[in-house]
Amino acid sequence: GGRLLVFKDDAAYWTHIDPVNQAAITSNELVGAGGLIAPKSLLAVDQRVFYLAPDGIRVLSNTESQVISAPIEDKIQDIDIEYRKKAEVAYDKTTNSVIFLIQKTETLYYMFVLDGQQTWAMHTHAATVDSASNTRERLHLANMPNEAPLLIKEDVGYDYEKFAQLVIYQADWKAPLTGVDPSEGSNSGCVKT
Repeated sequence: GGRLLVFKDDAAYWTHIDPVNQAAITSNELVGAGGLIAPKSLLAVDQRVFYLAPDGIRVLSNTESQVISAPIEDKIQDIDIEYRKKAEVAYDKTTNSVIFLIQKTETLYYMFVLDGQQTWAMHTHAATVDSASNTRERLHLANMPNEAPLLIKEDVGYDYEKFAQLVIYQADWKAPLTGVDPSEGSNSGCVKT
């Protein structure tokens, strides 16, 4: 039979599947795995699973889960839980990096990059709110096969029925745009394609 990794808000389980009737036959809790608070923050890379748990960013290898976000943990814990629940993750195959995007405020996003899966870097991205047109920007990550992930900006009306087109940026984690001031509402570290 196979195994299925199942997450709850506060726990994780390996569930063993009966190959004949495709039903769960046993479920074993991974003690200390922390659970999953953001469904879009789950990423499997090279026999490891990265995810955002209540106590930080974790990696699960086989049956052991550990927090790997100690250098940036104060920044993560400073983010309201409702924003953390909307965190997204992507994998950059070109640099072997794991990228977490978490909204900090209505107009600010944090991007945490685990460069080469070894050291953390942090970038900020500004989003705008236009009260006159009743719209705001939301940022998203999109995984791309064999390429760097895309950072996508979505203009959304507050009534959620009015959607504008998406603007796609190719993420450039190493060299932010020169002459860009994030406080002016630009997306630092992004190159428009």
